[in-house]
Amino acid sequence: MRHLYVLAVEHRGVVAVDVETRESVFMPLEIRMKDGRREGRITPCLLPELDLIEEVVTRSPRYYPLSFRLAGEEGGGREGGRKGGGARLFEGVRRRILVKRKPGRWRGREGGRVGGKE
Repeated sequence: MRHLYVLAVEHRGVVAVDVETRESVFMPLEIRMKDGRREGRITPCLLPELDLIEEVVTRSPRYYPLSFRLAGEEGGGREGGRKGGGARLFEGVRRRILVKRKPGRWRGREGGRVGGKE
């Protein structure tokens, strides 16, 4: 009985994954809350409660921008975001943001890979 709280816990961890290499990368995020506040995080990270989030926007010069809304409003995000499908990103156990590197961007130590080896 004492371990049933695990079933009620909401998984809020998120990881950014490069679509070409399938590796985790560091990705700055701007999290816009429903009450107007903005928070900055770098993936991999834990997000605030999903009910409080309105929109999540990636902020990296190395990768194409992406934004998606979690507020359930139609119209979706801007800059290549998903139309009304942002909440689907956080269904299931794995919460991943798939990102694509811009052509001509640097690699190596400054590449932003989580493992540090490239």
